[in-house]
Amino acid sequence: FRGVGVVLRDRRFLKTILLFAGAQMSLTIMTAAAPYIVERLLHGKLSQVALLLGPFLVSSLVTLIFLPKWVRRHGIEKVTLIGATALGIAYGGAALLGGSWLGSPLVTAMIVFALAGPGAGVMVGLQGESIARAAAQSEERVTGSYFGVFNMVIQALNGVAVALTGWMAELGRDSVAPIRAMPVLAGVLCVLGVAVFVVLGRGSQSAAAG
Repeated sequence: FRGVGVVLRDRRFLKTILLFAGAQMSLTIMTAAAPYIVERLLHGKLSQVALLLGPFLVSSLVTLIFLPKWVRRHGIEKVTLIGATALGIAYGGAALLGGSWLGSPLVTAMIVFALAGPGAGVMVGLQGESIARAAAQSEERVTGSYFGVFNMVIQALNGVAVALTGWMAELGRDSVAPIRAMPVLAGVLCVLGVAVFVVLGRGSQSAAAG
């Protein structure tokens, strides 16, 4: 309980949780939304979901190769913020799927999902290091509590993300508007996480200066 108390009083860590929570919820929403996007927006088959998630996973894994170099050059915080913002923008663009902008509607969707991969790779790749750094800055040796609190919060919010996606899917039985809203919601959550991180960061700097 002492360790959990230390973690919950760590303002720097709380803003880190909120940043990654937005990205994690967006990933959960888009993973759950992929079948609906294929069926309702692309008018395809469920078997084609793999054609969307495949390019997404490949571009995410390729990003991990370059991630250490980016962090050394620009710093972990800046790279994380850029990754979350890029992920949010790419997911927001998925709301426009269904048109043949770059080849067929399916090819267009594959490209959009592939563009979201680098942002996801950044967030997943830097998650553990961000938690470890926050724990190292604490005067208490409660690294396990930092990871435990982080995982509990993320799992709870992922449950909320799944529930929201299911609710929107029910609304989408007679209209594609709720299906298009799923990627928008995912993108908004990413950007919102960035905004909260920046605002809380400024608050911490002002308090330290005072």
